[in-house]
Amino acid sequence: HVCSAHPVDDGRVFQRACKAGAESGFEVHLIGVATKSHPAGQSKFVYGVHVHALPAIASSLKRMRRRNDVARMAADLRPDIWQVHEPELLKPCLSF
Repeated sequence: HVCSAHPVDDGRVFQRACKAGAESGFEVHLIGVATKSHPAGQSKFVYGVHVHALPAIASSLKRMRRRNDVARMAADLRPDIWQVHEPELLKPCLSF
């Protein structure tokens, strides 16, 4: 699961999608925005989900500028399946 705007503890993303995937036996990684309980730059394993927290960015323009970094971080995980939660991340940024 790849997010550039949603916090890593978002109810819809983490609680419903990520935890459900982990409970079904999938290896699940979530890349999302840091929170107090999940500081930026740290990876944690929570309820069967590998959580990778990004620094919070208030400006949508700055979030767009970091989409290459987010895409590269996700690609380094070499996932079989991707779920992208913000449509702006789908605009061309890297060739894989």
